[in-house]
Amino acid sequence: MTVPVNEISRGTVHDGPGIRTTVFTKGCALNCRWCQNPESISLKQEVWYEAKKCIGCFECVKSCPNGVLSFGEAGVNINREKCAGCGGCAEACPAKAITTTGNVWTADELVREVMKDKTYYDEFKGGVTVSGGEPLLHADFLTGFFRELKNSGVHTALDTCGYAPEETLMKIIACADAVLYDIKLIDSAKHKELTGRENRLIIGNLKSIADFIARNILDYIERWELCAFNSACSVKYVKMQKPWHYEKTEAMKQSEIEKIKDMALSRGIPGDKLIITGIIKQN
Repeated sequence: MTVPVNEISRGTVHDGPGIRTTVFTKGCALNCRWCQNPESISLKQEVWYEAKKCIGCFECVKSCPNGVLSFGEAGVNINREKCAGCGGCAEACPAKAITTTGNVWTADELVREVMKDKTYYDEFKGGVTVSGGEPLLHADFLTGFFRELKNSGVHTALDTCGYAPEETLMKIIACADAVLYDIKLIDSAKHKELTGRENRLIIGNLKSIADFIARNILDYIERWELCAFNSACSVKYVKMQKPWHYEKTEAMKQSEIEKIKDMALSRGIPGDKLIITGIIKQN
């Protein structure tokens, strides 16, 4: 089995306990308007384009077997709907203005890669997190991958939006030591408007997890995280030649964060387990 991977990020501290290596898989069932990783939505390999690196040699245009690249005043134009993501243009580009995202890994290759950091997992009580995109799209691969890591004594964590059949989610959770469950919106109509899907399946899966936690591991919930919105991802939309809907939206202010924090605390979330992450603008 194989999995498309956008990035392997080492030394992460927000994707589970300790110091970790996070594997970002490609492909997502949702299409969130505010997505911080637009390159992770499609399952197929795609290409980045950085105009500031382009030297105008036309090699990428000449190399494309499908003729979906052209050159204009703003640099290279890519017909994304017709692009097969073959990567020929990236190979032909001498300036590396075009690069690929979504390289394919086998399970053995990926295990060997993340095991390079085993010393750090042991020393700093970390492990491996699989994020996305949406890892549940690669359920069979992920189950085997987690089992191999657990057999080697590596802590595993799943970062998911929960949009998958319940049996798929529960099968993977059985192989995971930690779960990061990302709830986008509670209102189902708004959820569909802004992510492309209703949230009934997500909320239903969360209730299944909550029932399991309540019966078995209530005290094991480590943290409730509120992640502040920001536009740091806008550069990715530029490289993918996509519009960023929140171009003029500023980072959240500390006063706004405090209001949301107080609201969460008033609902009974333990203060010692509530954390705020993300870029925050001072008032």
